[in-house]
Amino acid sequence: MKKLIILLLFSFWSFFSLAKYQICSITINSSDEIEIFKKHLSGSGHFEFIELVPLSEEAKPNDTHWFTEACRKGYSCDILVISGHFGGLFFGEKHTYILPVNIMEKQSCSRSCPGLLSNVKEVFLFGCNTLAGKQADHRSPEAYLQVLLDHNMARDMAETVVAARYLPFGLSFKDQMRLVFSNGIYGFTSLSPLGKDIRQPLNHYFQEMISQYGSYSAYIDQIDPDLLNPTIYRTIGGTISEAKGVGPNDQQFQNMCYLYQDGLDKATGMQVVWDLIQSGKGPDSYSAIKTFMSENQPFSGQSLRIFNKIKKNRKFKNKFFPLYEKISPLLPYVRVQFLNFLNSFEWVTTDFYNKELRANVLDMIRRPTSEGYDYATALIYDERMSCQQFNLTVKDFPDGFYKNLWSALILETFCVTDYKAQRKLINQACIAQVTKDPVNCYQVFKSLGHLHVSDMAIINKMVEFSKIPHAGLVYYSLYGLAYSGAQVSASHQAIAYHCNNPESWFQKLSYQDRKAIQQQSILALGHLQSKDPATNKTLASCIHSSTDEDIIQEGLKALYYMAPHLTDIKQTIWNRKWHEHSNENIKQLALALL
Repeated sequence: MKKLIILLLFSFWSFFSLAKYQICSITINSSDEIEIFKKHLSGSGHFEFIELVPLSEEAKPNDTHWFTEACRKGYSCDILVISGHFGGLFFGEKHTYILPVNIMEKQSCSRSCPGLLSNVKEVFLFGCNTLAGKQADHRSPEAYLQVLLDHNMARDMAETVVAARYLPFGLSFKDQMRLVFSNGIYGFTSLSPLGKDIRQPLNHYFQEMISQYGSYSAYIDQIDPDLLNPTIYRTIGGTISEAKGVGPNDQQFQNMCYLYQDGLDKATGMQVVWDLIQSGKGPDSYSAIKTFMSENQPFSGQSLRIFNKIKKNRKFKNKFFPLYEKISPLLPYVRVQFLNFLNSFEWVTTDFYNKELRANVLDMIRRPTSEGYDYATALIYDERMSCQQFNLTVKDFPDGFYKNLWSALILETFCVTDYKAQRKLINQACIAQVTKDPVNCYQVFKSLGHLHVSDMAIINKMVEFSKIPHAGLVYYSLYGLAYSGAQVSASHQAIAYHCNNPESWFQKLSYQDRKAIQQQSILALGHLQSKDPATNKTLASCIHSSTDEDIIQEGLKALYYMAPHLTDIKQTIWNRKWHEHSNENIKQLALALL
């Protein structure tokens, strides 16, 4: 009996002594750090290593889906190791996966990913500024902005990161990490060592910890979240720092989390906003309050009553308004963000708002570059601003602006319908450069189409481009014409010509290129709903001679919208038995035309 008890106790002890801790890694840049963890911990049998970032080479730019998927898989990480460049998000140079802090914040606040965030015992953040406060360091905000731009970060995102690092509102990086993680967090208050440079200090860290506790698992077993880890400072050195997660009794952070919840009752949310501002934590809670306000206006009932109470409180206004003046003019996107925040509480006059808005916008959008376009899209889509708020015309852009595809994209984003600006665009960005760079013309035609160009001088130029023996120019000119206001028979006939172009250059194209142009021609006629009899007849003849189901289907659909009175198309439907076709879409379209 005694032997049986000893055997059972041994088995019981063996089961727990071999129980594995999960070490999860997010390797967005350097793998040096996780390799050192494996070197010291993989041999004991107590640790299981899980890499959360997929190894796929096909990641889309700025892909974050992988993190949501990792949360869904229900890992239970005891240690989390994140390696990457950091600036409000983790990013790298080897692939395009990213991990923004705001995504982690929302997951942590909603308790939808505890195994990767709130339940982790130790978090190692290997990236610059991961535990930085708001204090100044060796770089100015403007110098830090340039560093981020040099790493190909979008302008709006780079400015937002600079604001989080240096400006006196919103949470610091350190507090953001404390909101995400509940226990021990190691990171850097400024520059962190490169991956290759941290190998030796990290080796030293594990050697000391194992020497001190016998094994790292023994340290994890008795880890006290309320005590600091002096070994990490002594071995890693530099700007390494340690932080503890936010406790359940920190009302400010709990309220901020509350504002990030989906489907939050407006009245309850407005009361939380009042409590945060009333407690003096409004500036720190800026991002959470701004998110709630932008997603929930307009207000009514009780939420409106609380909103009006905040709006009329001069103390609240005086707390926030001076912060706007502290934002450098070199951060125009952040200035617009804060201006919109002030305007959401009606703390600025309409004249002041409009004047400041244009001052913060015009300089950036007059730059026909990817940076100018990033800025434009951030205003319209991220800040949810409308084109009507800007009402831009040709007078707002210098003559040197109209020179490339970014010019077209910026005009499109701001819905610039001024025909004078549109004429300058096609003349300077396309016609003047078509032999050197036809790709500019592709975007010009697309943008003019999306702007529903109605100026006949521009439409006629696009028609002329559709006659040039160049597949790309023909395709994109047809695309632009499809969405334009072209209602002239000659324009429609020029478009229909490409449904069955007999010219030798066209016939020499690959089948896929010919088909793409044919389909674009048909789609354009359908969009324009041409009523020109000659155009209708050309289209009917085109689909009559085709055996491609896609061409037939698109052609019948276009004819349906054009509502032709052609007996020959009906005869073709009967002769080709399209009304009995195995393709249900073709069959239904044919029956509709009969």
